[in-house]
Amino acid sequence: GTILELCTATLGRISDRSALEDLVSTQYQQMAGAAQAHADEMARRDESDSAMRALALTDVLTGLNNRRGFFIQAEHMFRLARRRHASCSVIYADIDGLKLVNDQLGHAAGDELIRDAAAVLRESLRDSDVLARLGGDEFAAFVLNDAHPRVMLGRLQDNLRAFNLMQERSYPLAISAGAVQCDPYGSTALLDYVQS
Repeated sequence: GTILELCTATLGRISDRSALEDLVSTQYQQMAGAAQAHADEMARRDESDSAMRALALTDVLTGLNNRRGFFIQAEHMFRLARRRHASCSVIYADIDGLKLVNDQLGHAAGDELIRDAAAVLRESLRDSDVLARLGGDEFAAFVLNDAHPRVMLGRLQDNLRAFNLMQERSYPLAISAGAVQCDPYGSTALLDYVQS
């Protein structure tokens, strides 16, 4: 009888142990599932936050930086230029005749003119330059290590001529642009260079 009792007790413990292992396994799977769901939610939120940040710094019409995006990126590069005493410049540009296009042909044509200006400006600058639409018909670029902004302004005029030759519309794309060389040893703020 003792062997039978021992066998029964052992089988009972094995059965209890098996039930306990099943319970632990089930709870582990539930916790793993909850952890994965939490990780997925956090990843979705990070993605959403990144998209929101990008929207907050981007001009919707042109895809360029907006004013805030420009100052965040350009200010960082400006401080770097100051520390290294490197040459840098601010280039600004306005679209000529935008109001006339808006008044005579409508805002859709004006928006197209703004997008075209953005494309020509982007093509005229380097990838490392910070380009933005500040609002309306105003654009600005911050360029590092360019002692001769005239070269870039010349490239812009060449690109404008080429762009207008390829267009079949009643008005040309015209951009007035200028450049201010920043003093890498001075104390003038970037904002003052942009507004000058």
